[in-house]
Amino acid sequence: MTTPSGAHRILVVTSCTGEKKAHGNPGLEQADFADPVRLRGREAELRNLMHPAGAMYTGQQHERAMRGVTLLRNGLGADAIDVLILSAGYGLIAEDQLVAPYDVIFNQMRKREAREWAARLDAARSLRARMGGYDLVLVLLGSAYLDAVAPPLPVAPRQRIVYFAKEAEAPRIMPGGGVLVPSGAAESTRYSCGIIGLKGEMLRLFGTAVDRHGPRLVDAVIADPTNATMTNILEREAAP
Repeated sequence: MTTPSGAHRILVVTSCTGEKKAHGNPGLEQADFADPVRLRGREAELRNLMHPAGAMYTGQQHERAMRGVTLLRNGLGADAIDVLILSAGYGLIAEDQLVAPYDVIFNQMRKREAREWAARLDAARSLRARMGGYDLVLVLLGSAYLDAVAPPLPVAPRQRIVYFAKEAEAPRIMPGGGVLVPSGAAESTRYSCGIIGLKGEMLRLFGTAVDRHGPRLVDAVIADPTNATMTNILEREAAP
């Protein structure tokens, strides 16, 4: 990707949702993803229902998060932001990758099964391989999806990784140098959004602020090793 000289590069890492734009009859199942030949055949059957990943998911978190991405691109430039979606079917995918409707989510698996399946999808290694070169990484993953990428994620020099996550995740995030911005019940009330869509809403608020005030807000978040700057930005944007 190309950005103007001196511009920051931001990576947003979010998750798939159970709600999707298209519904197959039936959609892909876990067994389809386990067999590449079977997967190609089933995708051929569903080709008229395939969409880019960024447009496929219709869950609250995803839709709010993508509004935030649009706002960030408005404020920073169209090429400043990349989005990766952790799919429990396809693995880690870019927003423009074509995907078929499917019915696989980590939240419906037992913990051991989810970890074994995530390893098969190569989710943890894939994310680490694609984080290089970004100044700011914003992680919007719930507990089961965090399990899939095996935090803490490594923080490169002059890189800031911000997790929107519940405070109970701190022990496996903070040792790696990540910044945890709480997204729990208190924040649900503070930002007037249900828990399901909360992480996406927090990104939308951040995008709104950056669209309004420009790159200096991104500079401030990257410079702060605590969650104070991001929290202040969100609270100011959410204020009546």
